[in-house]
Amino acid sequence: MRRAGRRALAAVALAAAGVAPAVAALTVPGAEDESAVSGEVLTAPAALLEPGETLSATVRIENDSFLPLDEARVELAVTTAPLGSTAELAEFLDSPRGGLTVVGREDVGVEVADPTSTPEPSPSPSAEAAATVQAPATISRLDPGITTVLSVTATAARLPFDEDDWGVHGVVVRLRTDDGTQVLEATAVTWQGDEVPELTVAAIAPAVGSATRVRSVIEAADVPGVTLALDPTALVTEESSRVNLGETDAVRVPMLDPDLVSLAHAGDETLLEYAIERSEAASAGALRSRPWLAMVGTPDAETLALAARLGAPAVLAAADEGAPAAAIAKAKGQSIVLLRPDGTLSAAVATDAVGPGAAGRAVATAALTAARSDAPVLVSTGTVWLPTRDDAGDALAAVMEAPFVSAATIDALLEGAEGSAKVPAARVGEGDDLSAEVVGALAEGLAELREVAATAENPSQVLDPVGEAVLAPLTTALRGDRTIRSLRIGQAKVAAGATLDGLSVAAGSEVNLIATRGSLPVTVSNDLDVDATVRVDITSFSPNLQIRDAPEVTIPAGATTSVLVEVEAVSSADVSTRIVLRNADGVAVSDPETLEVRVRADWGNAVTAVFTAGLVVLLVMGVIRTIRRGRKDTRTGPTEPVPPRGDEE
Repeated sequence: MRRAGRRALAAVALAAAGVAPAVAALTVPGAEDESAVSGEVLTAPAALLEPGETLSATVRIENDSFLPLDEARVELAVTTAPLGSTAELAEFLDSPRGGLTVVGREDVGVEVADPTSTPEPSPSPSAEAAATVQAPATISRLDPGITTVLSVTATAARLPFDEDDWGVHGVVVRLRTDDGTQVLEATAVTWQGDEVPELTVAAIAPAVGSATRVRSVIEAADVPGVTLALDPTALVTEESSRVNLGETDAVRVPMLDPDLVSLAHAGDETLLEYAIERSEAASAGALRSRPWLAMVGTPDAETLALAARLGAPAVLAAADEGAPAAAIAKAKGQSIVLLRPDGTLSAAVATDAVGPGAAGRAVATAALTAARSDAPVLVSTGTVWLPTRDDAGDALAAVMEAPFVSAATIDALLEGAEGSAKVPAARVGEGDDLSAEVVGALAEGLAELREVAATAENPSQVLDPVGEAVLAPLTTALRGDRTIRSLRIGQAKVAAGATLDGLSVAAGSEVNLIATRGSLPVTVSNDLDVDATVRVDITSFSPNLQIRDAPEVTIPAGATTSVLVEVEAVSSADVSTRIVLRNADGVAVSDPETLEVRVRADWGNAVTAVFTAGLVVLLVMGVIRTIRRGRKDTRTGPTEPVPPRGDEE
């Protein structure tokens, strides 16, 4: 029997990295519900502010308790001094407590008479004093079960910003009651009293994974200046048409974003070549002519050399603070550009971009990054960015559209690459590799699948569905996940096995051949979903039986056909034969079957001789009879009739 090497996505949790949630809850004494009062920031303060502009936020407060909420207020506070670095910004967002000044406040609810207040007695019984009516004391109140939306604003005069300088200030929106304070949103505002230093940003958004995630990334990253790293095969199905990228810049990623590190360490190129072919075939328009991009977390020399040999101009690696955005790496005689994203800014526009204040935090991070260095930076949203909300791309768009940011393409970044990137010569991360044995089995299975697919008029109809299953265990997102990878390997074996066993020869028994020439009947089956053209090849293991033909036959999908193969018997013997189906290149595409042939050529000769002799005898007897009828002395002439006895005289 032929043997071949034979997919469940791990869930990824995104954390807000020290950013307070947009929805917070406050416990009201005496209330049975622990989350009785909640606040949600609907619109956060502006990310950028110029002199003369106001700072405001819109908040929704809901009282689900059984008691009224009295004397609650929403406050807008900013840091009195600007934040000097991305580290200071992260520290503030993690604990927005000190150095704040309240620049705006708004009472929650409506004004009602204070039930606890009592009018003071008049010090004088004069008629004038008696005629004076004292106004009752009031409080703000939000009744049980009531939701209110309010806006809190800080005028320009109240903002403690230096009009002659720029700066990043922390901003807090909080709910304060007599029982405590809850931060509803912590963000930042970039003050443009003076010009913010310029920053060149190249942004890339990897769109890999499921079709749903790929479409979400495409929509969220629809921002001028952002390049998509797209796996187009995720969007080419029977139910969906190819995605229309319009004017979006994009580069291709091999199908399913295979683990280049495992492939490089296993010394296999065929699986990556196939993934690149599938990606190119699924591309439309200008994307097909674009280069493919390798994405590797931590590359080593072997991995970079593999990517360079197969035509990748660059490798997108994990963030490395302080490393240049693009530098030239040399590995095993190959040169390739190594792309390193800025980790802090990348997190601000993607993984930490949670809540309405995400745009403010991202723009502030960009401004502080610009103050640190004038070198171009690369921003990557990463392969775990899950943009599921309508405003998912707001932080990315806010950075790319900021007035101090100049967008650069990935092509420009590659052209401007300079310097030398340090690459580990030794292998990196071998413990997370898919073993060389498994990679080899998958490669062998793919090769055999290609051979079976060659029997179809359109080989991709056979190869593509199962080829995806073969590549599934190699998905980079599963690197190091032994459980899911094992599941995918099992699924690949099942899928490949079903296709490799799709063409077969019926199990043989014994066939009698009693003539020197004849035909052997062979039953062939096609369990594939498409018609298959094969050549029926019989091998005789004895010179007593010669095979005269190897007929080619097209078997309809899901059908069984009987094929006659011409043979010639030399002499009587019991002969073993082997039957196999081959494609147009002569490669076996079925498991071989044995057929025993009982050759009795002399039986046929004897029967023929007896039959011939019989014919001769019959012929001779016919001739003799004909001759006898023709001789005169054997003829009987006419005779006189004999009269009846009664007539005699």
